Amino acid sequence: MPDLTPEIIAAVLIVALALVVLTIRMAQANAKREAGVSESEVPARGQDDPIKERLRRYPNLQSALGQGWLEREVKVHPAKSRYALARWFRIDRYEARLEMLERLLTMFKSAPGMGERRRRIRTDPKALIDTVVELHVAAWLTQNTIRFEMTKVGADFRVELADGAILPIEATTPRHAMWFDDLFTRFTYIKRTSGLSARWGFYAEDVPVREADEDSSRGVVTTARIDDFLPDDIAEAILDGIVEETLTKIAALESGASTGATGFTLARPDVGLRAEWWNDGSGYLSGATGARTPLVWGPWAEIRDAARSKVEESKQLPPGQTSALLVGTNQLDNGDLGYWADWVESVEDKWVPIKWADIPEHIKYVILYKVSWGLLEPQCALLLI
Repeated sequence: MPDLTPEIIAAVLIVALALVVLTIRMAQANAKREAGVSESEVPARGQDDPIKERLRRYPNLQSALGQGWLEREVKVHPAKSRYALARWFRIDRYEARLEMLERLLTMFKSAPGMGERRRRIRTDPKALIDTVVELHVAAWLTQNTIRFEMTKVGADFRVELADGAILPIEATTPRHAMWFDDLFTRFTYIKRTSGLSARWGFYAEDVPVREADEDSSRGVVTTARIDDFLPDDIAEAILDGIVEETLTKIAALESGASTGATGFTLARPDVGLRAEWWNDGSGYLSGATGARTPLVWGPWAEIRDAARSKVEESKQLPPGQTSALLVGTNQLDNGDLGYWADWVESVEDKWVPIKWADIPEHIKYVILYKVSWGLLEPQCALLLI
C-alpha cells in the first residue's frame, strides 16, 4: 500500500473540510454549555407529552430502544433517569436532537455494526453521544461522496483516499463534561415542570483545589469540578443525591412546609456546585461551568489517552498501518478547547501543547469533530497532521 502523505490527506480531508465551511478553531469559552436549546425556548411550565406518543414520531429510534426500555422508563421520574433520551422526549425544543438521531438511524439502518450501535443506545446511557458522533461522521462522509466502509471489527471506518489507499479511522468520544450536560438536562426538566427559576454552576470560590501535571489524564489542573477527577460510579451517586435533594426541597415549597420561603439554595462544596432555586414566575434557567485554571494540556491529554486506549486496550487501531483518530468533542469542555486552540494557532511551534511522541507513531492524523444537531456536517472541526 502506498504511504499516506500529508498531500494525499490534504486532497481528501482538508479540502472536504473547507468545502463544508468548517472552522479550524474550536468553540470559544462559554459560561454556558450548549444544550441544543436556549433558555428562552424552554417553556417555564407544562405537562409532559406521553413519552409513548413522542416516541412514535421516530420509528427507527423506537425500534432501537424497544418495548422493554419504554416500559421501564415510563415508571422512572425523568429527572432521575440515567438516560438523557428520557428527558429529550419530554422537553420541548429538544426535537432537533431526536430528529437527527432518527435521521442517522434511518440512513444507516442496514450498515455493518448497526446492531451493536442500537444495543448501546438501548442499554448504555453514557454511550448515546459516542454513537451519535460515529453515525454523524458517516453521514458527513456520505454527503461529501467520500468512499468508505463501516466495519464490525477494527477501526470504525475504512476511508478510501484519492490514490486508492485505505485510511482506517477510529472514532472515540471522551466523556469529560458529560456530567455537566447530564445535570443541565435534569435541571431543565425540573425547572419546566415545577415552574421555578434556577441559577446554578461550579463557582470559583466553592471549587476544591487539587493539583495534577501534564502527564495526568486531565493535564495541568489547579481547580476541579465533578467531571475532573471523580470516577463514574461516584459521580452518578452524587448526581442522584443532587436530584433527590432538589425534588425534596421543591416538594416542601409546594406543600407549604417551608413556611414563608420562596426558594432555596443547594450546595455541594465537595464538587464546587451551588444551585439557587426561586419562584418569580419567569422560568429562568442558567448553568455555568465556572471559573477555573484553563487547561493548556487538557485536550491533548484526552487525545493521548484515547489513542493509547484504541491501540493498547481495544486493539481497534493496531500497529502496522497509518491510521487516524477522530475525537468527538461534544462532551469536552468548550473553554478548555478554545484556550487550547488559541495556543495551537498563536504560539511558536516549540510551545504548541501537542506531543506526537506521546501517542502511537502509526496514528498520523487526529480529527477533532463536534456534531451539529441541525446539519449533516460538523459544527466545527480541526485536523492535526
